Amino acid sequence: MAKPRNSIGSVTSVEGLEDILGALRALEKRMRSAGIDRALRAASKPMVAAIRQEVPVETGSLKKSIGLKLRTYKGKSRVSIIGARVKAYQTELGKRNPAYYAHLVEFGVRPHDLREKRKVLGKGVYRRIGKNARMHPGHDGTGAMRRGFEKASPQAKAELIRVLRETVETNRPLMASPPGNDE
Repeated sequence: MAKPRNSIGSVTSVEGLEDILGALRALEKRMRSAGIDRALRAASKPMVAAIRQEVPVETGSLKKSIGLKLRTYKGKSRVSIIGARVKAYQTELGKRNPAYYAHLVEFGVRPHDLREKRKVLGKGVYRRIGKNARMHPGHDGTGAMRRGFEKASPQAKAELIRVLRETVETNRPLMASPPGNDE
């Protein structure tokens, strides 16, 4: 099975992981969720730091905006999303919102006409309008987020496992005993 594009990879090769996962399943839902959230945040912090280190600095607003948030999908999967926050920063070049241009810095831009206007002639049919158009030269992407992500992945994986183990060890006395084990 192919690894998802932005995944820290499989953590199944870690010794004792099955025991940790089994112990996590035995915890109450609230404790399990809190432990998973702590582990995701702890694993994401080195990635955020590495990405901030790699991002090019013109005004500093993109670097400042890199952050994380935790999301739940379909009520089950808990994930950490790392990227530019949607927040405008005042710089010497004016107000900038890095969330609107972070993808352009990461992946690059093709050369394009800066003054190009399009007139809609029909469904999906356009005519270009404009004279003396200036061309943007385009640029290659920096790949800074990808580099930071790859650089911090081993540390993030280790941190995730460490915090999950810590959660299990801390809550082991509180684990519900299996039914039928009345002592």
